[in-house]
Amino acid sequence: MARPAPRVRTPFSWKVTILAVTKKRFILRILAFLGHCRIRGLNASRVEVGLRSMSLYSLGPTRRVTTMLPPKNGATPARSKAQIVKRNSGFALVAVVWGLSIITLLILSFVTTSSLRLKTAFNIAGAAQAGLFADAAINMAILSLLSEQNQHASDIVHDGKPFFCSMEVVAVALSIEDESGKIDLNTASPQILNALFSGLGLETSAAGTLADAIVNFRVPPTSGPVADGEDSNDADRPFPAKHAPFATTLELDQVVGVDPTLFSIINRLVTVYSYRPGVNARAAPPALFAALAGFPAENVRDLLQNPFPNNLDRNDGRFPQNFKSALQGGGNPVYLVHVDVLAASGQTSTKEAIVDFRGASQVPFTLQELRSGALLYLDALRAAASTGKGALPSCKP
Repeated sequence: MARPAPRVRTPFSWKVTILAVTKKRFILRILAFLGHCRIRGLNASRVEVGLRSMSLYSLGPTRRVTTMLPPKNGATPARSKAQIVKRNSGFALVAVVWGLSIITLLILSFVTTSSLRLKTAFNIAGAAQAGLFADAAINMAILSLLSEQNQHASDIVHDGKPFFCSMEVVAVALSIEDESGKIDLNTASPQILNALFSGLGLETSAAGTLADAIVNFRVPPTSGPVADGEDSNDADRPFPAKHAPFATTLELDQVVGVDPTLFSIINRLVTVYSYRPGVNARAAPPALFAALAGFPAENVRDLLQNPFPNNLDRNDGRFPQNFKSALQGGGNPVYLVHVDVLAASGQTSTKEAIVDFRGASQVPFTLQELRSGALLYLDALRAAASTGKGALPSCKP
């Protein structure tokens, strides 16, 4: 009897090859069993089973089956190469999407910032252009007034009626007001001040108090009447009563009783450059003429909103004679030039200049004030500009 061949141990390896000679069902059971147990203390994460088809009926090609055994100590099973590649590919896709999103946000931020800066620069350039055209319009008005002074044209009355014209790419509204047609804050009597405030709709007591406050503001404290209680109310204002002549009409906001609304109204009706106790009725602003002539307050307010055109009779007998200045026209050439500019881009600018032509022969005029003002004729400029190019005459003489 032949001795059986000695059993040869397979070297310890991560891969165990089992030759299958039975049917698939038996092999699957073995694999299921190996998946829940250990073979001779083998702690392998992968068991590769090579199946060699040795059926009793046919021989076929060798098949390999790979299964996963649970690792020792409950560690996570090692992933196959395909799973690792798939996982890495997904992470790379997410990274690419996030990178593209960040780049897109940076581009959008750059485009938005550039657009805002471009618009800001465009607005600044448009405002500067409109301001330069306003300066040019003021200069042209001064040249026109100089020509009138040289021709001694005293019959021309400047009551503030606007003139609309075009200058290159802008529409211009220009008005000239003779300061002799306004109430001088430094020389006006309390009676004419009282008549002004009463004509604007203030009650008699309030009008009298406000007129006294203006007189108290301009006179020294040792001479002239002081309004009762006026100084005690100065604590609500940054400055007490000046007790000196008004240097500009803008100082009206320091007078007790003059609120911002009232200031915006009477600032267009008063001056500090007339040097007369009365007003020139021919050159007076329409609302001031109506207020001093005793027109109803409703008519005065309408003339404040829409001064031109109007049907006022400058020789109206209701205008008190004691309110009229001795010189009715000429003799005191100080003018307020107001300019509104509307550019084609929509930018606007408004400026005012007070020009004094009483200087010596070496100095033809003096620019007393140059300031920004309120847009008075913007709606009219827009209406004129909407009619198309050429609707307005040229500002050039």
